[in-house]
Amino acid sequence: MAIPQRILIVGGGIAGLTFAAALKHHGASADVVDLAPEWRPVGSGIAIGFNGVLALNSIGLGSAVQERGVPLNSVTLLDPDGNRMNGFRFSSVADVYGTSTTGIHRGALHDVLAGSLENSPRLGITVTALRELARGVVAEFSDGTSAEYDLVVGADGRNSTVRKLIFGKVDRHYAGYCAIRVVIPRPPGFEGMYELWGSGRRMGILPIGEDLLYSYSTFLSARGAVRNPSENMNLLREMFSDFKGPARYIVDSSPDEASIHYGDIEQVILPRWISRRVVLIGDAAHAMCPDLGQGGSMAIEDAITLARNLVNSTEVADALHRFQTSRYKRVRDMQRKSRQYGWMVHRRTAPALAVRRRVVESFESDQLARTTVASLINPVA
Repeated sequence: MAIPQRILIVGGGIAGLTFAAALKHHGASADVVDLAPEWRPVGSGIAIGFNGVLALNSIGLGSAVQERGVPLNSVTLLDPDGNRMNGFRFSSVADVYGTSTTGIHRGALHDVLAGSLENSPRLGITVTALRELARGVVAEFSDGTSAEYDLVVGADGRNSTVRKLIFGKVDRHYAGYCAIRVVIPRPPGFEGMYELWGSGRRMGILPIGEDLLYSYSTFLSARGAVRNPSENMNLLREMFSDFKGPARYIVDSSPDEASIHYGDIEQVILPRWISRRVVLIGDAAHAMCPDLGQGGSMAIEDAITLARNLVNSTEVADALHRFQTSRYKRVRDMQRKSRQYGWMVHRRTAPALAVRRRVVESFESDQLARTTVASLINPVA
């Protein structure tokens, strides 16, 4: 069928912009609205898994993302003293698929996605009401206007307004730990990705540009312990003062407050993502723990799969059903695996830490790489 002529995308993040770009790839377009008052680089860093890059390749944007980011061809696991516990290279992925996991600043990723579109998103606006009709949806906006659409796509993140309007209040499940994310200058010679595991704490470090380094530090915490940026950096230094190796560069740094981000780690789990003419994608549908670095890639896969199903189905309802059927198990598996990995990483009793280390060190590096690659093979590309 022809893609519906009137499509509204609520949310100009990774999921929404990728869906808009996928529509353009198929010769269609959509209205994109976002609550942000202005379009500017926001957020910190992100790792787009090789499966996400492969999906972007299918709409012609993978190369641009790789050019703006940095290939992450290796992952090294360290203890708090900086001693190597294990690690692996993704060289087999690059050899077979011609791509690799890519570290990139979220602002740069948004620039690539938005730059591929003909029309800029409408900013400072969101939906306030949605009324589903037999063959469409009437959307009311925060500026007092309204319009009718054939399809509304909720891509407005874990605090989704679209989700609330269609499905009511949905609990966000707290994982028991929070994250402080910072972006700082990249030192010369820093290559690859590192994770240091301590007692109830973990720090990850990866390059996201020629001159930028991204770090995420997670630790067990009560929910909602939000601080201002300067306090967050002091907390990071306090929590990770005993970490050595590459962690010292992060702990001793003085990042701009605008590049420091704090957040509780939460999951969104829904039995369905679709209504008659409304569908959720990305974090709005299935926010997940970041421990496998797959949140962004799952959003990208969602967007490209949805666009493809709209092209290949005879009715919107059929396209939405096919989309959820093809995506639901994969995403739920990724949510579970991410949560399990996070549970393992944040152990803190001495016996649990000893078992964790034995398990980590027992994996042969090539086996670890093969296992990781097998779990991420992309059904979208």
